[in-house]
Amino acid sequence: MDEPGFPKERVSLQRWLPPALVLLFIPVGLFLAYRWHPRLSHNLAEMFSVVVACSVFMLTWNARKIIDNNYFIFLGIAYLFVGVIDYLHADTFVDVFTTTEHTASIELWFAARFLQSFALLSAPFFVSRKIVPELVLLGFAAVSAAMVALAWTGAFPDFYLPGRGVTDAKSVSDHLVAGVQILSVGTLWRVRAHFDRDVFRMLVLSILFSIAAQLSANLYTDAYEYNSVIGHYLTVVSFFLLYRAIVATGLIRPYS
Repeated sequence: MDEPGFPKERVSLQRWLPPALVLLFIPVGLFLAYRWHPRLSHNLAEMFSVVVACSVFMLTWNARKIIDNNYFIFLGIAYLFVGVIDYLHADTFVDVFTTTEHTASIELWFAARFLQSFALLSAPFFVSRKIVPELVLLGFAAVSAAMVALAWTGAFPDFYLPGRGVTDAKSVSDHLVAGVQILSVGTLWRVRAHFDRDVFRMLVLSILFSIAAQLSANLYTDAYEYNSVIGHYLTVVSFFLLYRAIVATGLIRPYS
């Protein structure tokens, strides 16, 4: 229903103009931060993602008793641990890639992306199925702890080697993550009738931007310099759209 006294076109413009302006501001801010210090640009993008992930969890967890679409509860729990691993990734990121130093940061990044992709692919199966949130929380906690342990102990494949740069394993993992997320769009499309139209659109766009961010690694021009400003921009947009779909809409139009 349109707002009283306002034509449909104006209501639509008021709804979409603020996020459009934000999406235009993001690349400018990240580029200026990158020009000042590449690590600042990296950490700004990562911390934004962490805050959004935790916000999604807080909203869905506290509303779990009144949410009848368990997609949101499942995804909210998953994103808590995606955010935790992303924070560990940012905390262990020492600077631009160098020829002499390597931490577990990039392995933690992929641990978060694998967990995120699994959650996006699986969540649509719970739109009309009941889950036990506490058990899902424990399950994701166990899986996340195992993945972090694997990344920290070097059990993951080497995604970067000092003196050589990124490896083929990283390229394969980039495409694997993107492929799983493409499949997740299909599983979400099958249950689109269970979602508010605007929420569904933003969820799909969020996944598409995440896919684009993962594939943007192919644009690297230097194996030793962390220069994926484009990838960071796309990741921030992906998490911003998730925020708009779940947090903003959940607070402003909860009954929709």
